[in-house]
Amino acid sequence: MIDADRDLSPEITTLADGIVRLLNGHGSRRCETRLTRAVAWLRIAAGATRFDPDVVHEALTEMRVPDDDIVDFCIPQVARQFGDAWCEDRCGFAEVTIATARLQALLIRLQPHGAEDPDGTGRTALLMTVPGDHHTLGARVAAAQLVRRGVAVRTLHAAHPDEAERALADGDYDMALISCASAHRLPAARTLCEAIHRSARPPRLVALGGLVLDFDGDLQHMTGVDIVTNDIRTALALCRARGAGQAQAAP
Repeated sequence: MIDADRDLSPEITTLADGIVRLLNGHGSRRCETRLTRAVAWLRIAAGATRFDPDVVHEALTEMRVPDDDIVDFCIPQVARQFGDAWCEDRCGFAEVTIATARLQALLIRLQPHGAEDPDGTGRTALLMTVPGDHHTLGARVAAAQLVRRGVAVRTLHAAHPDEAERALADGDYDMALISCASAHRLPAARTLCEAIHRSARPPRLVALGGLVLDFDGDLQHMTGVDIVTNDIRTALALCRARGAGQAQAAP
C-alpha cells in the first residue's frame, strides 16, 4: 500500500488506501466506477500540501487505473473541475495554477517516448495553441495521445500565423491541430487556420479542439477547420480516410 511517510499527506494516503480496498472488493458499500474514484482522489491529491508525481502514479496504479486512462480521462477531468471551481469562485487562481502544474508534472511522468506506428504510415502532426491562450494542459494531453498512437508530433505554443507557415514549409505534416480554450480566442484560431491553408505545403486535415468546444456555435464555420473534435481517434480516422482518397485519385 501507499507509504504515509512519503510525499502525500496522511489524510490523502488514507483515502487512497480506502479506495484500493473498495476496488478490491473489501468495502461494504457497492463500488463506484474505478475512474470516478480515481478522479476524486486525484482531485484531492492535486490540492494537497505535497505532491510527487511518482507517488501519485503509484497510488493510481494500486487503484488499477491504467496509464492511458490517467492521461485520457483522469487528468482532463480534474483540470476541468479546478477550472469550474475557479469560475464559480470556489478556489483561487493560485490554487488552480498549482494544481494544473502538478497535473502537468504527472502527465510528463506518463509521457510516452514513442510508440509503434499501428498501420505503418509514419503519420506526423503539427499541434498548436493560439496566441494569448495560457491553457496548454489540454494540448499536452493531445500530444501524449498522438505519440501513443505512433504519430510524430511537433508542438508550437502561442503559435503566430507566420510561425505556422514556416513550420509547415519546413516539414511534411499529415495534420494540423489547433487547441483553443476560449471563445474569445476564436478569431486567432481562424487566422491560424487561414495561414495553414495558404501555406506552401498544407496538411490534409486541420482540426480544432480544446475547451472552446463547450462554446455553443458553429465552430467549424467560424474557424474554417475541417473538423471540430476532442477525440484524437476521430481526427486520425479522418486523416487516414483523406490520405487513402488522395492515393486512389493520384494518377
